[in-house]
Amino acid sequence: MRRRVEPAYPRVARGLALKDQHCLATVRINKAGVPINVAVERCPSVFHAETKRALMKWRWVPLRTKRANVTVRTTIAITYKLR
Repeated sequence: MRRRVEPAYPRVARGLALKDQHCLATVRINKAGVPINVAVERCPSVFHAETKRALMKWRWVPLRTKRANVTVRTTIAITYKLR
């Protein structure tokens, strides 16, 4: 991992009295280690935009196989804690 950006607990979710939440996000990462697509699931929709925003800022060391970088897909669990 080259860079990780922590998502912020959405302001709207605070007003809905939602407690700690867990989201799963499927991220497609290009050959340069930059996310090109994020799909969020298993959490209230109020968390989707913030999860996507943060994950699109992440950067990975590119996966390399047989002397070439490759595009990959991974699943990441994000935990939001109400503080």
